[in-house]
Amino acid sequence: MNEQNRMANSRVEIEASEEAWLAAKALLEGGFLRSAVSRLYYAMLHLVRALVVSRGFDSRTHEGVETLFALHFVREGRVDMRYSKLFAHLQTFREQADYGPVFALSRDDVAKDLAAVEEFSREVKRVLEIAEPAG
Repeated sequence: MNEQNRMANSRVEIEASEEAWLAAKALLEGGFLRSAVSRLYYAMLHLVRALVVSRGFDSRTHEGVETLFALHFVREGRVDMRYSKLFAHLQTFREQADYGPVFALSRDDVAKDLAAVEEFSREVKRVLEIAEPAG
């Protein structure tokens, strides 16, 4: 896969992330915390995948994506460790929201995570040198 294809794939992942993020925001506003957390995790996953595919890597599993992210972006210092922790946090809470009988997050917690994923989106675009749209 050439550089042009890798960047095109990264952009597709960013677009998928933006859609999931907007869905998470709407679900949060509607009071659907479990569904908001699930969509927010996928927004983060797509951003991490955008980074991973930009380097020509692909993984079929969420754990594989997380490992490639840690090795090639966090460990190398391209992305701050707090985003790796955010990813792990969101994965745990998505699993709890999707499968657990008890959900321990509040509306404020989900809103903070929403803001953190939005911040990570800006960081991913910076790392990939993708300009933010004006506005």
